[in-house]
Parts: sequence; C-alpha cells; structure tokens
Amino acid sequence: MNTKWILLDAVLGGILKQVALLAIAFWGLPVFDYYLPLWAVVLIGLALAVQSGFSCFLALRLRKLKPVTGTQTMIGRCCVTATVLDPEGYVRIDGELWRAVSVGGVIGAGMTVLIVAVDGMALKVKGGPSG
Repeated sequence: MNTKWILLDAVLGGILKQVALLAIAFWGLPVFDYYLPLWAVVLIGLALAVQSGFSCFLALRLRKLKPVTGTQTMIGRCCVTATVLDPEGYVRIDGELWRAVSVGGVIGAGMTVLIVAVDGMALKVKGGPSG
C-alpha cells in the first residue's frame, strides 16, 4: 500500500474522531438529558488530537523507511556459494537456495560472494578468490 494513503487515513481518521466527539457531546447526549461539561469535551478532544498526531508522525516516518521485503533488498548482501559458479550455479542466502550467475569469472563452492544485482529469479554475484 502506498504510504501517502496511510498518512491520509491517519489525518482523516483524526478529524472524523473530533467531529464525532463534538456531535455526540453537543447533540447526542442532550437527547438523553445528559450534558457533558465543556472541560471534559476539551480534555477528550485533546487526547484524541494527541493520538491522531502520533499516528500522523508514525505514518510520515513509515514513508522514509527502506523496503524490507522483495528481491531488491538482497542487493549488497553477502552469501555463500552452494555450488561452483561457472558462470551459473547456486548460492545460499537466509537458508534458501537461489540460482546465481557470476559476473567475475569462476567462483568455487563455499566462497563468500556479494550480490550486485537481481535479474528475475537469478542473483548476479561477484567475489571469490579474485574479487
């Protein structure tokens, strides 16, 4: 989900809470012959405003976070070759076996390599004895 919609939801949710509070306090409760003191309405409104502001703060912070899932998050990470890469083979990352293509020549099994790109479901790696 796009984070701008999360921010919009937080802002609109806060405004709607305030409107609902005012409607209940000034029109709903008097129907039942119950009148809420103005200080109580203000106190509850301030509490809702603080909660809404905190939600907006978190939504804005969420917009700045890097993705934590997906294949693009693998770029820049190190992994270990499970087979010889000549130039194709397999590497193990986070306990999973991935097809890999060496961009710098033959790399032996058990070597630490660096993921430099993702091409479909194959990882492009460099490293090994020479790099």
